[in-house]
Amino acid sequence: MIALLRPIWLIAAAGAMSLFLLFSYRGFGVVMLAFWLGAMPLAAVGWRWLTRPPAWLIQLLALLGYACLSVLWSPSGRASEALVYVVLLLVGGGLIVHGRMRLELFMWAVFAAVALLMIDAITGNAIRDVLPPANTPFKDAVNTGRGLTLALLLIPPASLISYRTGNWRLGRGLIVLAGLAAASTPVLMNGVILLASLAAMAVTALRPALGLRIVLGVLGLTLVAPFLMAGFIPPVEESLTLTGLPESAVHRLVIWRSVLDAWLTETNMLVGEGARAVDVLSRETGTITLPSGAAAPLVSVHPHNTPMEILYDLGLMGYGLLLAAYAAFARAVLDAPLRRDMAAAIAALITGATVVYALEFSIWSEFVACTIVVSAWALRLARTGRDA
Repeated sequence: MIALLRPIWLIAAAGAMSLFLLFSYRGFGVVMLAFWLGAMPLAAVGWRWLTRPPAWLIQLLALLGYACLSVLWSPSGRASEALVYVVLLLVGGGLIVHGRMRLELFMWAVFAAVALLMIDAITGNAIRDVLPPANTPFKDAVNTGRGLTLALLLIPPASLISYRTGNWRLGRGLIVLAGLAAASTPVLMNGVILLASLAAMAVTALRPALGLRIVLGVLGLTLVAPFLMAGFIPPVEESLTLTGLPESAVHRLVIWRSVLDAWLTETNMLVGEGARAVDVLSRETGTITLPSGAAAPLVSVHPHNTPMEILYDLGLMGYGLLLAAYAAFARAVLDAPLRRDMAAAIAALITGATVVYALEFSIWSEFVACTIVVSAWALRLARTGRDA
């Protein structure tokens, strides 16, 4: 029975993140929780993966445990979303270690997801127009772009699989298709993700050790960036006079300055305000007027910067655990015996995830973590050559 279900599960695992996001961006936490609970039968054999966890996973578990503990003092009614990560970790971890699939199906499912997103983008969101919930055209366009963001995180393993299975033309076509889709949506960050990931892939393919050190160094720099930004981001009033930057960039500067100021002056800097606390801050700080004259929240529901969000929500305690997990993860990647093509795919995934978490999504955006888990699953399968 499980063997019969695996192809169905594979297609869901490869494409559902993007497809669900395309269809509806509301109540997504519930969708993802149901998604991983549905995966549990296929990961049930994997509980023993927790008996000998690597050092980076121990640190990650500590961070997750602290995040769940912070639910007790968080002012946010959405703080319990931190508990969703427990399900993701247990099911996703078992799936990465023990899950099996046909690699070609993963590759084709990612291709189909990107194609569907591009079709929706170039047709003015015709697919979303016929499916609930009803949104404004701009909201539909942005949500399609966010679905593409997730699909971009699935491309590194799909490209690696295309190379290893002799379907390199399909892999190149997937990258070209992703570029066209990125150019068709209003989410500018997708272009940054794609170009940065391709650059990381190319450098690492030529010089694996150097490429991995570069991408891990950039990731480390983004983790300490909040302390650097605290020193050079201008005050809110001055940021709003900057007309040479895209308005989304100006708004991010405003958000970052506001969150940093709040963390420095209004919070318990050691333990933080609790999971999802920035969401509460956003409702308390009101709105500002951007250079174009449009009104925008002074602080968004999340700061579009994960390290800064962890500082505010989980304080220096959570931030220290994040740095410990990064150090252990970086060492594990650099010490692993990787083939050149695998190193390039890992570098591309790390780069894409770094851009997403540093500039776009919240740490509590569980659909991003789910997508990264699926990509890690596919990379492991490509490395071991397992197929079912």
